[in-house]
Amino acid sequence: MERFLLVLCAIFMTAYGQFQQYPTTKEVQRGGNVTLECRFDPQFFNIENARRYWYRFDGTLIDETLRLSRYTLESDVASGRYDLHVSGAQYREDNQQFSCRAQLDTGTVHQSDPVKLIVLTPPGDPRLTVTPSTTVSDGEETSLRCESIGGSPPPKIIWYDPKGVSVEGVYVAGDVNNPTMNTITIRASRNDHRQEYTCEVYNKLNENNKKVAKQSLSVRYQPYVKLLPEHKPLKIELGMQSTLTCSVDANPQVTYVKWFKDGAVLSKTSLNFTLNPITMEHTGVYRCEATNALGSGRDEMTVEVLYAPRVTSLPRIESREGQAVELSCSIDAHPAPSSVEWWKDDERVGDSPSLQFAAVSRSQAGNYTCKVTSLLLLSLQSQAVPRVANSLTYLQVDYKPGAAIIDSAEPVLVGESPVLSCTATDYGVPQGEFEWRRKGESTVIWRGRVYQPGAVHLSDNGAYECLVHNTIGDGQPAVVELTVNQMPELIAYPPVSINQNESDTGLFVTCGARGRPAPVIEWFKDGQELVIGEEETRLFQSVLNTTQVDTYISETTSTLWWRGAKRLQTSGQADNSLLRSDNGNYECRAIGAGKEVSHQLGLLVNYAPVVSGEMRKVAVGIGEKATLVCRASAVPEPVFSWFNQHDGQQIGTSGEHFSHSTMQAKVGDVYESHLVVSAVKSEDIAVYRCRVHNMMGEGEALVQLQQNSRPDPPTDLLVQNVTSHSVTLNWTPGFDGGDSQIYIVKFNWADKGSTIEAKPTHITIEGLQPYTEYTFMVQARNAYGNSDISSSVIARTDAQAYSADDIQLTEVGFNEVSKILTWSAPSHDKQMCIKVEVSADGEQYKKYGPCVPVSDGSYAVGDYNSGMKIRASICDPKSATCGSAKAASIEFSITVLIVICVVVGLVLILVTVIVVCCCYRRRASAKQKANKDYEMETAHARSSTTYSTPPHYTDSSLHKGLNSSVEYGTARTDVPYLTGSAYNTAGNGYGQDGNAYYPTYNGGPPPAYNGSTASDIYKPDPWDAEPMFNDNDLNRLNNSHLENPYLHVSGLPNPYDYEDYASQAPSTNVTYDNTSMPESGYSTPNHSQRKVIHEVIV
Repeated sequence: MERFLLVLCAIFMTAYGQFQQYPTTKEVQRGGNVTLECRFDPQFFNIENARRYWYRFDGTLIDETLRLSRYTLESDVASGRYDLHVSGAQYREDNQQFSCRAQLDTGTVHQSDPVKLIVLTPPGDPRLTVTPSTTVSDGEETSLRCESIGGSPPPKIIWYDPKGVSVEGVYVAGDVNNPTMNTITIRASRNDHRQEYTCEVYNKLNENNKKVAKQSLSVRYQPYVKLLPEHKPLKIELGMQSTLTCSVDANPQVTYVKWFKDGAVLSKTSLNFTLNPITMEHTGVYRCEATNALGSGRDEMTVEVLYAPRVTSLPRIESREGQAVELSCSIDAHPAPSSVEWWKDDERVGDSPSLQFAAVSRSQAGNYTCKVTSLLLLSLQSQAVPRVANSLTYLQVDYKPGAAIIDSAEPVLVGESPVLSCTATDYGVPQGEFEWRRKGESTVIWRGRVYQPGAVHLSDNGAYECLVHNTIGDGQPAVVELTVNQMPELIAYPPVSINQNESDTGLFVTCGARGRPAPVIEWFKDGQELVIGEEETRLFQSVLNTTQVDTYISETTSTLWWRGAKRLQTSGQADNSLLRSDNGNYECRAIGAGKEVSHQLGLLVNYAPVVSGEMRKVAVGIGEKATLVCRASAVPEPVFSWFNQHDGQQIGTSGEHFSHSTMQAKVGDVYESHLVVSAVKSEDIAVYRCRVHNMMGEGEALVQLQQNSRPDPPTDLLVQNVTSHSVTLNWTPGFDGGDSQIYIVKFNWADKGSTIEAKPTHITIEGLQPYTEYTFMVQARNAYGNSDISSSVIARTDAQAYSADDIQLTEVGFNEVSKILTWSAPSHDKQMCIKVEVSADGEQYKKYGPCVPVSDGSYAVGDYNSGMKIRASICDPKSATCGSAKAASIEFSITVLIVICVVVGLVLILVTVIVVCCCYRRRASAKQKANKDYEMETAHARSSTTYSTPPHYTDSSLHKGLNSSVEYGTARTDVPYLTGSAYNTAGNGYGQDGNAYYPTYNGGPPPAYNGSTASDIYKPDPWDAEPMFNDNDLNRLNNSHLENPYLHVSGLPNPYDYEDYASQAPSTNVTYDNTSMPESGYSTPNHSQRKVIHEVIV
């Protein structure tokens, strides 16, 4: 109890101490320095007679009076610091608890809580101990102990099994003098055999460099067997290679190994059992058994052999078109196939082992493949391995061949070997054979696609038939016509040569040939075909006759007559006279079967020499050599003679001064004679006569030999070509005067002129002005002077060769009222034209009308509608090119509008004047009529009148004019007439005006004549009535005689007869006689008071 009180008192006293900072536990390595810190309250620290010190719990006091060599006190009165510094820390002395204390003179002690100063030392190396032994049997327990001496703080000791997993054990902590240990107990198994357990020892000083010790065990156990590869079942593929491995784990080692298959012992005793190649017999249950001194172990697995599909089908199936066909394939596969498909030409056509056709067609023939796919889930593969097998079946669909096709056969000649080639649209199945026959015959003359009959004869002509035949039937035949021709052969021909004289008559020759087809005979002269020509230009006539000799051969004869109207014109003698131009080589050609044969005929027509009548000139210098040429055509060859025209002396053929010779030209019947003067003398200057003669006659020519002189003027000056800037001229040179000459071309235009030299007889003068008139002349010049100037020619250059874009329209306008398109263009000298185009409703522009000359300036577009667009472009009609189009500005002409308004106003004024005049005249006429006392009126009216109904005009077109004369008695004053507009609408045929009843006409009262009284109808001058009337007025006028019982009208024109009315003149006089009426004493045909009434009905 006293102790308890003392403890409480101590605690109270301690708590009563004044500390600002208590010491804390510190760690220091052995030999290191460390400071234990303590802070008193400064007020408490300065109390007098208080003792401060450090207490080490091994009973040692440390203060200012009792100091140890490695201990140092660090104090500060102001701050209350009272620290203990330890140098060279030692484990045995310093690894203690410490307390900071203060003792008052009253004996009261103030102390801090004890703190630990830990002096760190590394643990010692681990030592391992196995109990009972390192060799154990499977299932026995054994203990493993790991210990380490020393170490501060005491080390941690951890065991790890062979897999690196920590193993819990019994841990006992020690100190520097006693070991720290950890013991684990394990039950040994085969997995521990030769495996190592690891012990790690460490504290704070070697956490990063732990001390490790390992211990292995030797475990004895009976065999443990594992069959590899480790798959149950083991699925392997047929034909491949696989090895079964008996993996044995045993200690001690096995003494022997046995293999079993389906319970039967195999001879194999090694650890590996190889299956190579894998067969179906390798399927089964395999067991491996191994034995050592402790016992036996075994393992077994099932081996399953998988294989790709095996597919079989008929290689070929044959069927006729339209029959039912089934294709099938037989399948052997393990595992069962995943898909079965039928394919044809890369197209899947079925998905089952059987493919059926209800009625097979030829298009379904071909190769069909039965494709079977299996997915092998092999044990040693991560994914299923696809295996595919195919079987091919050819489906043959038999059908008869198609139509034959024969290449056209060219005609051949007798003896040639034609080739007839035949194909077919379809050769059929099975493939057909080609057969050839003569058309209409059943005998096969050839089998094969190509028929070569060999050397043919005329009898081989005819139609040949080719068809394709197979076991199903015959295809449609084709026919070709073989034409065998006989090349022409001449059977009649004229002599090789004929000699005639000019003007001989009646010459003809005949040529005949035979062949197939009938030869055509043509005549040629000098290689050119003779053309008979028109009647008036004909020189020849030919008569052709063809005769059929036999079935194949024809003969043709042709007779050529030298006859024609042109001969009469040329010779002036007869139409069959020979001309000198008939000379030549004639040929008769017989043409047929692509061949021709011919016969040559030479015709020689004798004629007198023909020489030029124009005198030629030859100019030389005195002493020079001169050659005079005389040329003539003649048959036979003529004889030339030369004479001096001056003295008439004949010149010999050879001499020192004169000589001459004759030669024939290369072409035709032309001959030349050359008179050579070796050295010309002055007396040789003369005219020489060349005389030419043969048996047909003679001719002569003059040749003038003169001294060199200026040339003669050129002739035949012509303009060959004209452009806008050039003119090409051509001319015939005159006599050159015996020296080379050049030409001077002179040309004038307006008041200007120019010259240019030329050596040839043609020239193109450039740089001329367009559309300008030029006058051209030519003058020759040689060393002796200039010739006279030739006659002139005039030529105008073309207009400037503008392009269409060179001239642009400046203004294009269109007036909607007049529908006139106008334009303006700059002046130019070429005939351009304007192309007009229109566009309606947004459509493309279309050409409107012809291309109009620019000079017209305007063009009417009559089809214009409002909203149309119009444009114009300028075009060159020669090049057919146009410039850019310019849109027309649409205008409304105010001038035209004013003119229209004025005209309309004038018409209205004129109509108004006419109406006023007519109204005035009508009033005057009405007043005059009221005052008249007609003599025809009488006070005695007949009691009854018989009359016929007059026609009623309903068509204004029937209102014809007439002038009638009628006799009348006293007029009635009670004739009803229409006043106002009171019409009966009840349809009873009567009208009512007040109390007066009268018959109606056309559903109303009888019409008045423009509102006049009934007596107005009988006025002498009906033209006084208002001319503006209507149909009712005219009808009433026609019917008005019915109102008067004293009138009987007859002889009027039939109002329904248009021709009758048309034949009546407007002033026709018709006299109505009332003699047929009973005598009344009031009127007679000869009565002096007889009136003639003129009435005009329009």
